[in-house]
Formats: sequence, C-alpha cells, structure tokens
Amino acid sequence: MLNLVAMLRRIVSIILTALLSLCFVYFALSILPGDSITYLSGDYVEVQGNEVSLISFIINALTLNLGSSAFLSIPVKELIFQRMVPTLILTILSLIFAILISLAMLYFDQKKGKRNLFEGYTALVYAIPSFLISILFLYVIAKCFGIFITYDEKHKILSLIMPALSLGIVHSAFLMKNLRDLLESEKKRQYVTLAYSKGSSDIRVFFYHIFINILHIVIVLINQSFISLFSSSAAVELIFSIPGLGSLIVQAIGRRDSATIAGVIIIVILLTALFSIIEDIIDGLRRER
Repeated sequence: MLNLVAMLRRIVSIILTALLSLCFVYFALSILPGDSITYLSGDYVEVQGNEVSLISFIINALTLNLGSSAFLSIPVKELIFQRMVPTLILTILSLIFAILISLAMLYFDQKKGKRNLFEGYTALVYAIPSFLISILFLYVIAKCFGIFITYDEKHKILSLIMPALSLGIVHSAFLMKNLRDLLESEKKRQYVTLAYSKGSSDIRVFFYHIFINILHIVIVLINQSFISLFSSSAAVELIFSIPGLGSLIVQAIGRRDSATIAGVIIIVILLTALFSIIEDIIDGLRRER
C-alpha cells in the first residue's frame, strides 16, 4: 500500500513537472515577436489584441493540437509524427549498442581485471562528442570502401546502424560508469557473500541476486539514457541526413518557425513524462513482488 501511494505521488509530481514545463514554453513564446502562440492554436490568422490563454495553450498541447507550420503549410502534429519514426528507431538502436558495449567493457573490468582499459575507454569517450565520431565513421568507410552512408527510406534500420553506433559509443560511458559503481557497492553487501558461501556461481549471483536488487536503478538509468539519446540526436541526424526530430528542430530554428520548434519541445516534454511514468509503474510492480 505504501509503495502504491509513493508511486502515485511520483506520478503526480511528474505530471506537475510536465505542466510547469508547458507553462515555461508558453511564457517563452509570449515574449517572442509576432504571434507565435497563435500558430499553435490552429490555422494561423491575424489576431489583434486577443491572446491565447495559458489554459487553452495547455489543452491544445495535451491534445496534440499544435497548429500549422508557417513555412511548410502542414499541421505540426503531422510533421512531427512523420519525423518521429527515424528518431525513435535511431534512439532504440543507440540504446542497444550502448548497453552491449557497456556490458562488454564491464566484463573485461570485472572478470579480466582490465581496469586501465575500462578507465581509458571511459575518459576517451567522454572527451569525444558523438558528431565527431560520426564524421570519423563517414570518412573511414568512404575512404576504405568507397561508400558514403546516408539515410535510406527503404532500408531504415540498416542505414541507421552506423549513426546509432556513433551515439551508442558515446553514451556507453555513462552507463558503464554508473553500472560499475552499482556493482562495486553491491558486491560488498552480506547477501552476496552468503550466496558465494553456498556455492553459487558468478552468473547465478549476478542474475539471481545482484541484478534483481539493482533492477530499479538500472531501469532509471535506461530511461534517462533513452530520453537523453532521444533529445540529443540532432547533430548525428544532420551528418547522416536523417529526417528525424533533431534535424527538424534545427531546420525550424534556421527558418524561425516557432510553431514547429514549440511543437517538438512539447512532444519531447510529453514523451519524457510518459517514459518517467512507465518507469515508476514498473518499479512499483517490482517492489510489490
């Protein structure tokens, strides 16, 4: 019962945070020149002395009534949904690569004692931005194989492997460092020593004892990683010519298309709140078990 109450409180706080973020977007748009908020209230018309209220703005945002793009003359919601699929695929592939790389490096650190390799890789990856790795991949593949990788609508997943690897390599350092700290702290606890004293193997201790106890933190890390990758893929999308949300918002900033900019920000806010709620529900179910 207490876990359910705590979960509900957390969900309410997430919803309130999302609403406050929408209020911030509203007031940011209200101080911009022109009628930026009116663009988000449906088809654009000239409005004299009549401002869209904050409540109407929030209702429109929650119902995804995001108006029309002033430059492309199509609904912002339709434009965002068209661009969301490549970004979601890129984010999921990047997260898979980041998890696989971090687990491989943790294996070398924990089983093979390659601590210097682990620390060197983490420091190197933290120092190199993802767009620089993307450019390096493009140059090496073009130089060695004569192939210039760009996004292909017919082979979405295949054409997104290289940009996903670029993002995954960079983000693996975040997962590696946090997972390593978790493992080091959990190994010192008494239940691990007791499990080893009963003759349990390393694999059994890790999956049946340590992993179950740190699962809620792993879920938080994966959720944070997904949100971070989803909202920070703009540079990689531009380099590989991926028609995703990141490249869309960069193009909208260049055109000063405030409706599209605000629409993308609102979608990111709502998705972040949704992922956080799902994370809390999963963690609440785990605690009940």
